[in-house]
Amino acid sequence: MKPIDRPLYLKRIEPMINTEFIKIITGVRRSGKSYLLLMIKDKLLSMGVDEDQIIYINFENPEFFDLLSYKDLYKYLKDKVVANKKVYLLFDEIQEVSEWQKLINGLRIAFDSDIYVTGSNASPLSGEMATYLTGRYVEIKMLPLTFKEFLHFKKLENTDPARHLSEYLEYGDFPSVVLQTNSQLKRDVLSGIYNSILLRVVAGRATIKNTEVLERIALYLLSNTGQLISINKIANTLRSSGLKVSNNTIENYLELLHNAFLFYKVPRFDIREKEYLRGQGKYYVVDLGFIRSQLQRKILIAVLRLKT
Repeated sequence: MKPIDRPLYLKRIEPMINTEFIKIITGVRRSGKSYLLLMIKDKLLSMGVDEDQIIYINFENPEFFDLLSYKDLYKYLKDKVVANKKVYLLFDEIQEVSEWQKLINGLRIAFDSDIYVTGSNASPLSGEMATYLTGRYVEIKMLPLTFKEFLHFKKLENTDPARHLSEYLEYGDFPSVVLQTNSQLKRDVLSGIYNSILLRVVAGRATIKNTEVLERIALYLLSNTGQLISINKIANTLRSSGLKVSNNTIENYLELLHNAFLFYKVPRFDIREKEYLRGQGKYYVVDLGFIRSQLQRKILIAVLRLKT
């Protein structure tokens, strides 16, 4: 399917084309980062860049599973790069490649290159490995659709926006959900996105075997979106339901949910001490559709348990 334009992001990236900086596009899974890479590819072609100068790799595609080692990827690129031509490297879900930061920085030296990468987790941009990229990259943070983009995707720009606001609030703003016409399919796709973020991006990469605590924390944040949250309050709530969990575990899980862009944290600021209070703040979910879909599912499961 041909990608639908998202000029909000393409306009931000256009001035960065052919600059020395690595362009890192981050954001929640399924927010449209892959399509943005394809839009960048189309833009490059329209500028006169030859097809053989562009190398596009989606590391979640089984075709490239043998390139998840940075050494194997480098060997592959050496064979693909055309001599005496600038190469444009477009890497989708780069965090799947081991030690990717080290490799990406090396590619800047090895080739005359312009590099674009996407990732669904913020943690690779921090820590020891990220020192390879310090001062050498720009981050473009991507979100699901704004209401204006929602109307554009559904070709409703010339209608009364108020008529469509309830749909936007109920089913959210992920492109793959917005483009569906069946209500049940919208709910199923939205639930699938939520589970893939929680269980694959968060639990899978952090190797969390027992996901019950993680799922309960995420549901707690969903039911208290925009409310002041403290780690102690979450711990007391979970312990009262019989779960044994430490405050450190809760803090780690909150960070994982934040790094996966599932929730955004606004920390609490102490005016008198002029510092942010550790462990306190408000959490906002990336997509409002998750609130209704997941809390409704929770209620349905509870009702079914009562009936049995």
